Amino acid sequence: MQAFENRVQSEISAGKIPGSVAVAKSKTGSFTYTKAHGPRSVKDGEISEPLKTNGIFFLASCTKLLTAISALQCVERGQFTLDEDVTRLLPELKDMDILKGFEAESDKPILVKATKTITLRQVVYRPV
Repeated sequence: MQAFENRVQSEISAGKIPGSVAVAKSKTGSFTYTKAHGPRSVKDGEISEPLKTNGIFFLASCTKLLTAISALQCVERGQFTLDEDVTRLLPELKDMDILKGFEAESDKPILVKATKTITLRQVVYRPV
């Protein structure tokens, strides 16, 4: 692990990455690694506290990738398929309307009933 930590610190010092939080655990639970490297902020002229392993991070759209990976792992396990209706998994999507546009005068939304189902394939491969 020391070689890994040295490499991460080297990349931070060279300005190639701002910092990192690494978490790893073996399948058996016999090995756990948690370590933070680098500063919490990279603003010019700001003296920053070090990153912490329990820090809060703004991930934005990074969660889409994690969700897609998790869903595809479930497909691999046979828990569901890519082409089935997702309302079995997300029942709140069952009777959703589709936004077609807005009325010119009132700016009121124009909604129509969905005529097709949404599949997991569509959700995973066409994230918004």
